[in-house]
Amino acid sequence: MRWQSLFAWLRYRPSEETEQFVLRENTAEDISRAIQDADLSRRQAMAGDAKTGESEKARLSDMRGEQGGECDTAVLSAKEADFALREEELSPMMLAYRHGFVTAEGTAVSRSLEENASALGRLYHADRTDDLKLRFFTLKSTMKKGLLLAYIDGMVDPLLATQSVIEPLMMFAEERAVLSADVMRERIRRQFLPMMQTVEGTDFGAVVKVLNKGGGALFIEGSDTAFLLEMAGYPMRAVGKAQIEETVRGSQASFTESMRGNISQVRSLIRSENLVAEVVTVGRINRKECAILSVAGIVSPSLACEVKRRVEGVAVDHVFDCGALMRFLTEKGTQFPQMLTTERPDRTAEALMQGRVVILLDGDPFASIVPAVLWDFFHSTEDYEMRPPSVLFMRVLRYLGALVTMLLPGLYIALTYFHQEAIPTQLLVVIAGYRQMVPFPSLIEMLLLIVSFEFIREATLRVPSRLGGSISIVGAIILGQAAVTAKLVSPVLVVVVALTGLASYILPEYRFAFSLRVCQYAFLLAGALTGLVGISLLLVLLLIDLAGMASFGVPFLAPLIPRASGGYGEEDVRPDVLSPVRIVKAEDGGKRWQKGEANEEVR
Repeated sequence: MRWQSLFAWLRYRPSEETEQFVLRENTAEDISRAIQDADLSRRQAMAGDAKTGESEKARLSDMRGEQGGECDTAVLSAKEADFALREEELSPMMLAYRHGFVTAEGTAVSRSLEENASALGRLYHADRTDDLKLRFFTLKSTMKKGLLLAYIDGMVDPLLATQSVIEPLMMFAEERAVLSADVMRERIRRQFLPMMQTVEGTDFGAVVKVLNKGGGALFIEGSDTAFLLEMAGYPMRAVGKAQIEETVRGSQASFTESMRGNISQVRSLIRSENLVAEVVTVGRINRKECAILSVAGIVSPSLACEVKRRVEGVAVDHVFDCGALMRFLTEKGTQFPQMLTTERPDRTAEALMQGRVVILLDGDPFASIVPAVLWDFFHSTEDYEMRPPSVLFMRVLRYLGALVTMLLPGLYIALTYFHQEAIPTQLLVVIAGYRQMVPFPSLIEMLLLIVSFEFIREATLRVPSRLGGSISIVGAIILGQAAVTAKLVSPVLVVVVALTGLASYILPEYRFAFSLRVCQYAFLLAGALTGLVGISLLLVLLLIDLAGMASFGVPFLAPLIPRASGGYGEEDVRPDVLSPVRIVKAEDGGKRWQKGEANEEVR
């Protein structure tokens, strides 16, 4: 009968869950073992309940002789109600389901502490790991209720768990009233855990989510609801100085791996109740929290909804950082980044006040800013600390550096291969004189130098910081000088590659500079094959590709193509391409002294 009932129950499960159970239907040994375990657990649980009930009845019989029968009758009635609920949950069918097919989502919290402990042990593979801690203790009140506190060792604050959970619950031992499980749960939450941020969970999906974040779960015997407690206390890096986006002026703080701490840093800069932080979960196996920040009243509502829709639509097993998340949120088919990445809270706050949306991922010390257009990658945090003429000069240098990084090697090869008449005669004589003893063609020579420069760049990034300077000196000076002395490369080519490498360091955004370095090889080959004609054609194709790109609906070349007001030369006006609710950032009156009565009195 049990086999027929089990297969009949499995046969009429919903279609999505049936696939999981069909794989088990042919494994009779697993089902038989699950039913045997269920029967054994049921007998042990019921035997324990019976033994507890008999001892409770004997004790209350003594109390009846001393105090009367009201307490005895009330307690026995409460006990019988709890036993009836537990007997229903400890039926062979339900135990077979729980023991054989425990999953986080859809498995309800049991009224039996043993069942909850068994479910957690199976979910966290307790037979192979030992960091899941289950602490059983009993409240020595009239009801003598048992409690179970579950947490992951190393992720909770032991002092907080003891002082804010264990010690307050021990005060419940003085409770002498006869309470049902629901009433006792509510009293514990309101009177004995007032300092904890408690959330009630009815299934193990919510329990596992809190445990994985460093919280705890408190189970009460006879209650099908667990208290989810915030007790995180795992080690975190303190707020430090920005390492990648260093500036001379401005804030020096940087983000950390704590998402909540990063949100607090942003809130310390934007002191407004309109700052909205929506938290969603990303990842099906490694479930990580992702915060979507925006400023209500400034950001376009459609933009905020689109960002949230894309983040919630990411269906992958794990996302470790914002760089990996970017690949699932942006349009495909391009190598240029469509999101700004920053480690600075001040730059993040400025982007939010412009009407953009910021994405923070738990465990990642960087923030992603969307949408981003081409001109955003030439902006630095120091631009807001300088006067407009100085800012304009620096941005012109960055634009020039981007062109040099992408086009200079290809232009050199195109001129020396196909357009010697465009080179001044004296310079052409110098280049020809240096190349007399070089055994390689200019294209091979250029590729060798560029690849060698990439080797030095990567080696400087990967080695310990104490050795980075030594590698740069060895690679740039010793190897370069030795190559020129050995007649392997010409000195003019070394100057060209050095200028190209220095120009790539001018750009504030590392990922954008890397994309330009990749384009550098395409222009180099085009110049070697067809000269300036190939470079011009490839440049036109690149502009067409950039004009067709969009970052979360915003054209990548805006406000130039298409033309829009509120361009990036106007720091006091929000870009109109973002469709912000509020366009003006600073009124005209705020940028100059107002002539009034107060000023007249000063004079």
